[in-house]
Amino acid sequence: MKTDMPFEPYSPFMQNYFCIIEKYRAAFVVVSKNAVTTLKNIAIYAKLGAVPEYENLTHDYIGYTPASGFLVPVSEMPAYETKHGKHL
Repeated sequence: MKTDMPFEPYSPFMQNYFCIIEKYRAAFVVVSKNAVTTLKNIAIYAKLGAVPEYENLTHDYIGYTPASGFLVPVSEMPAYETKHGKHL
């Protein structure tokens, strides 16, 4: 992203991620304000058998970086699928 700022601002929405639902070998692209909370809850439920009680906990649990174990940058998905198999 090119800006006139002397630094690159950080925002969790500047990079696209796949959210992985490993149990079902599925993934979806995280696009804000497009039913992502519902899909994130499905990913959490598939992994843990329960969903967070509050919406903000859902976003906190998934996070905004691959460190959560749920997110894979779109650019890294081919390598992820090579290692873990194809995902729908």
